[in-house]
Amino acid sequence: MPLKYKIIPDLNLIINYWSGRLTFDEIITSKLAQINDMQWNQKYNIISDIRNADFDHVEELSIRFIDFLSRHKRFKYKIKYAFLTQTPCQVVFQKLLELHKTHEILFQSESFSTHKALYCWLNIGTNKFDRINKVITDFEFGKGKHGAGSSKNS
Repeated sequence: MPLKYKIIPDLNLIINYWSGRLTFDEIITSKLAQINDMQWNQKYNIISDIRNADFDHVEELSIRFIDFLSRHKRFKYKIKYAFLTQTPCQVVFQKLLELHKTHEILFQSESFSTHKALYCWLNIGTNKFDRINKVITDFEFGKGKHGAGSSKNS
Protein backbone atom coordinates (compact mmCIF):
# COMPACT_ATOMS: atom_id res chain seq x y z
CA MET A 1 0.00 0.00 0.00
CA PRO A 2 1.51 3.34 -1.01
CA LEU A 3 -0.12 5.33 1.81
CA LYS A 4 1.19 5.33 5.37
CA TYR A 5 0.54 7.46 8.42
CA LYS A 6 1.69 8.04 11.95
CA ILE A 7 -0.18 9.88 14.68
CA ILE A 8 1.91 11.76 17.22
CA PRO A 9 -0.52 12.90 19.95
CA ASP A 10 1.97 14.89 22.03
CA LEU A 11 2.69 17.05 18.95
CA ASN A 12 -0.99 17.22 17.89
CA LEU A 13 0.18 15.93 14.54
CA ILE A 14 -0.61 13.35 11.89
CA ILE A 15 2.09 12.53 9.34
CA ASN A 16 1.04 10.98 6.04
CA TYR A 17 3.37 9.48 3.47
CA TRP A 18 2.01 8.97 -0.04
CA SER A 19 3.99 7.23 -2.78
CA GLY A 20 3.45 5.73 -6.20
CA ARG A 21 0.54 6.33 -8.55
CA LEU A 22 -2.40 7.06 -6.27
CA THR A 23 -6.08 6.46 -6.83
CA PHE A 24 -9.01 8.11 -5.12
CA ASP A 25 -9.97 4.81 -3.47
CA GLU A 26 -6.49 4.39 -1.96
CA ILE A 27 -6.54 7.89 -0.51
CA ILE A 28 -10.01 7.43 0.97
CA THR A 29 -9.14 4.01 2.40
CA SER A 30 -6.17 5.59 4.15
CA LYS A 31 -8.25 8.48 5.51
CA LEU A 32 -10.89 6.07 6.83
CA ALA A 33 -8.18 3.98 8.53
CA GLN A 34 -6.89 7.13 10.20
CA ILE A 35 -10.23 8.28 11.59
CA ASN A 36 -10.80 4.80 13.00
CA ASP A 37 -7.43 4.85 14.78
CA MET A 38 -7.89 5.27 18.55
CA GLN A 39 -5.29 8.07 18.61
CA TRP A 40 -6.81 10.05 15.74
CA ASN A 41 -8.04 13.51 16.63
CA GLN A 42 -9.75 15.83 14.16
CA LYS A 43 -7.99 18.81 15.75
CA TYR A 44 -4.48 17.58 14.87
CA ASN A 45 -2.54 19.34 12.14
CA ILE A 46 -1.46 17.19 9.20
CA ILE A 47 1.75 16.82 7.23
CA SER A 48 1.44 14.89 3.98
CA ASP A 49 4.70 14.03 2.30
CA ILE A 50 3.63 13.56 -1.32
CA ARG A 51 7.07 13.99 -2.93
CA ASN A 52 7.05 10.38 -4.17
CA ALA A 53 3.40 10.36 -5.27
CA ASP A 54 1.96 10.60 -8.75
CA PHE A 55 -1.59 11.67 -9.51
CA ASP A 56 -3.70 10.83 -12.53
CA HIS A 57 -6.47 13.28 -13.31
CA VAL A 58 -5.35 15.65 -10.57
CA GLU A 59 -8.31 18.01 -10.83
CA GLU A 60 -10.89 15.23 -10.64
CA LEU A 61 -9.01 13.68 -7.73
CA SER A 62 -8.93 16.96 -5.80
CA ILE A 63 -12.66 17.57 -6.37
CA ARG A 64 -13.59 14.06 -5.25
CA PHE A 65 -11.32 14.35 -2.20
CA ILE A 66 -12.93 17.64 -1.14
CA ASP A 67 -16.39 16.13 -1.70
CA PHE A 68 -15.44 13.23 0.57
CA LEU A 69 -14.15 15.57 3.29
CA SER A 70 -17.22 17.80 3.11
CA ARG A 71 -19.53 14.82 3.73
CA HIS A 72 -17.74 13.80 6.95
CA LYS A 73 -18.14 16.11 9.94
CA ARG A 74 -14.98 14.66 11.49
CA PHE A 75 -12.94 16.61 8.91
CA LYS A 76 -14.58 19.98 9.52
CA TYR A 77 -12.14 21.44 12.04
CA LYS A 78 -9.86 24.41 11.65
CA ILE A 79 -6.45 22.82 11.22
CA LYS A 80 -3.39 23.28 9.06
CA TYR A 81 -2.74 20.72 6.34
CA ALA A 82 0.83 20.98 5.01
CA PHE A 83 1.99 19.19 1.87
CA LEU A 84 5.66 18.42 1.31
CA THR A 85 6.09 18.54 -2.48
CA GLN A 86 8.74 18.42 -5.18
CA THR A 87 6.90 18.54 -8.52
CA PRO A 88 4.54 21.07 -10.10
CA CYS A 89 1.76 18.44 -10.28
CA GLN A 90 1.96 17.90 -6.52
CA VAL A 91 1.71 21.63 -5.88
CA VAL A 92 -1.25 21.80 -8.27
CA PHE A 93 -3.00 19.06 -6.26
CA GLN A 94 -2.71 21.11 -3.06
CA LYS A 95 -3.74 24.34 -4.80
CA LEU A 96 -6.79 22.61 -6.30
CA LEU A 97 -7.82 21.39 -2.85
CA GLU A 98 -7.80 25.01 -1.67
CA LEU A 99 -9.65 26.16 -4.78
CA HIS A 100 -12.40 23.52 -4.58
CA LYS A 101 -12.97 23.39 -0.84
CA THR A 102 -16.37 24.49 0.35
CA HIS A 103 -17.25 26.77 3.25
CA GLU A 104 -17.71 23.66 5.45
CA ILE A 105 -14.06 22.73 5.02
CA LEU A 106 -12.10 24.83 7.50
CA PHE A 107 -8.56 23.58 7.05
CA GLN A 108 -5.85 25.79 5.65
CA SER A 109 -3.48 24.03 3.29
CA GLU A 110 -0.15 24.99 1.83
CA SER A 111 2.59 23.27 -0.14
CA PHE A 112 6.27 23.36 0.81
CA SER A 113 9.46 22.20 -0.81
CA THR A 114 11.48 22.25 2.43
CA HIS A 115 10.90 20.69 5.82
CA LYS A 116 11.97 23.83 7.67
CA ALA A 117 9.43 26.11 5.98
CA LEU A 118 6.70 23.53 6.57
CA TYR A 119 7.58 23.20 10.28
CA CYS A 120 7.66 26.97 10.71
CA TRP A 121 4.21 27.31 9.12
CA LEU A 122 2.90 24.69 11.57
CA ASN A 123 4.64 26.42 14.49
CA ILE A 124 6.65 23.31 15.31
CA GLY A 125 9.67 24.07 17.47
CA THR A 126 13.14 23.34 16.14
CA ASN A 127 13.65 20.81 18.93
CA LYS A 128 11.01 18.58 17.23
CA PHE A 129 12.46 18.70 13.69
CA ASP A 130 14.69 15.63 14.03
CA ARG A 131 11.88 13.55 15.48
CA ILE A 132 9.51 14.36 12.63
CA ASN A 133 12.25 13.98 10.00
CA LYS A 134 12.96 10.47 11.33
CA VAL A 135 9.30 9.47 10.87
CA ILE A 136 9.31 10.79 7.29
CA THR A 137 12.65 9.12 6.51
CA ASP A 138 11.46 5.81 7.96
CA PHE A 139 8.39 5.96 5.72
CA GLU A 140 10.44 6.85 2.68
CA PHE A 141 12.83 3.93 3.17
CA GLY A 142 10.13 1.41 4.02
CA LYS A 143 10.62 1.23 7.75
CA GLY A 144 7.20 2.63 8.62
CA LYS A 145 4.04 0.56 8.74
CA HIS A 146 1.57 0.61 5.86
CA GLY A 147 -1.80 2.18 6.54
CA ALA A 148 -1.19 2.40 10.27
CA GLY A 149 1.61 2.77 12.75
CA SER A 150 0.41 5.38 15.17
CA SER A 151 2.54 6.02 18.19
CA LYS A 152 2.91 8.47 21.03
CA ASN A 153 6.66 8.31 21.34
CA SER A 154 8.14 7.78 17.89
